[in-house]
This record gives sequence, structure tokens and C-alpha cells, in this order.
Amino acid sequence: MQQMVQKAERKVLHAAVCDDEAAACGELEKLIAACGRAHGIAIETEIFFNGESLLHSFAKNGMPDLLFLDIRLPDADGIAVGETIRQRLGNYQIPLVYISSMQQYAMGLFKNSPFDFLIKPLTMDKVAPVMERFFQSIGVEGSFSFQTGKALCRVPYRDILYFQSQGRQVLLITRQGRQTFYGKLSQAEEALPESLFLRIHKSCLVNFRYVREFSYIQVTMANGDVLSISRPYRKEVRARLLRPKEG
Repeated sequence: MQQMVQKAERKVLHAAVCDDEAAACGELEKLIAACGRAHGIAIETEIFFNGESLLHSFAKNGMPDLLFLDIRLPDADGIAVGETIRQRLGNYQIPLVYISSMQQYAMGLFKNSPFDFLIKPLTMDKVAPVMERFFQSIGVEGSFSFQTGKALCRVPYRDILYFQSQGRQVLLITRQGRQTFYGKLSQAEEALPESLFLRIHKSCLVNFRYVREFSYIQVTMANGDVLSISRPYRKEVRARLLRPKEG
């Protein structure tokens, strides 16, 4: 009997967020954790509200795997903190993601070799592409897992075109072909990152990166398959597919 597996083996990573806005820190922590879950990775995030405590922790306990650093901090701006990390602490490896509410800072950051620069407010559409690149940079590739008999199958997200419900089974269309497994489309949707997959019908879930063309009533996938967009999803699908890609 085939069944879907929603959770893969977990690996723990460590992130840090430095921002003097508690609400912004809390929201970013949730987004980081959600991106980790989509890849079967547990991410522990430590919060700092000023540059001094951040640098003290790094000097004492070492660096995390990833740092989100606000440019405007109460004691020292994030650019200066970044310079300290790169030059005084001598760490040029940690991915440093600057965050700010103002675009004007972007050009002054390059001497600190930032991994990325994000404009507030931070949303999943902004954070997810950064996390995807981070995972790729450390050799972690997201994949969807399901079980066929006693065998566990994993398909990288980049190979998946779409899922289609067929009664008690789900049809999985990939760049290499098609497979089926027992389960519900809603379960598959819960196991997939929202930044990549989009429901267009109660029985169809697509990887929107492989949508080649779309109209109000249908999408054409990269393999030529034409899929209907049901009425309840049309507004959301159109908004999602017309939204500029971040990162």
C-alpha cells in the first residue's frame, strides 16, 4: 500500500535576527521557521535587539548559520555591525541579510558582502526566495516525500510540475514523468512550501515556476498540459502569477 510521508529527516540550523522592533523579530522568526519546515529542517532562531549584544554573543558563542541584520539599531547601525563581523571578527562566510524600511541604504552595503537586502515589511514572498538560496548554498535541497510500498520516494521541488487529485490517489507530474501515491491533495499542500506551490482547483496544485502561460480560466504548464482554474481560485491565482518575483 502507498502512503504519503509529510515529514522528512530533520536537521537543525541556527539563525540570528537583530532588530530593535520586537514585533518584526517575532514575525521574521515565524517566517524562517516555516521555510525550514518546508525543507524538513528545524531552525532555531536567536533574537537580539541591539548590535552590542549580538556581537558579544558571537564573540563568546560563535556565529550562527545565517544572520538577518537591521540597518537602524539603537546603539550602532547595522552597517557598522556588519563591518565588525567581517573585519574585526574575520568572518566572511556567514550569510548576512540586511533588512530595512528604506531602499536608499542598499548601495552602502556591498563592502560587507551581504547575502541579500530586504525591504520591510517582511513577508513570506520576500523571505522565502532568500531562504531557498541559503539552503542551496549549504547543499540542502527541498524535496517532496511519499511512500510506495516499503520504499520512500523523494522528488526535488525543482522537478515537480503539478499534483492532481484522482479519487483516493494523487497524481504527481514531474519533469521526468508521472507517479501516483495514496493520499489527499490537502496533505500534500500542507507539506509543500507556499512560496513555490499554488492551488488552482480543488483537485490541482501547481508549481507556479512551471506555469508557461495563463488566462483567467486556465494555465498552460511547461510540458504543454492545460489545467483549469476553478472560479473560487481565479482571483488569487491571477494575483499570485502577476506578482513580481522577489530575490
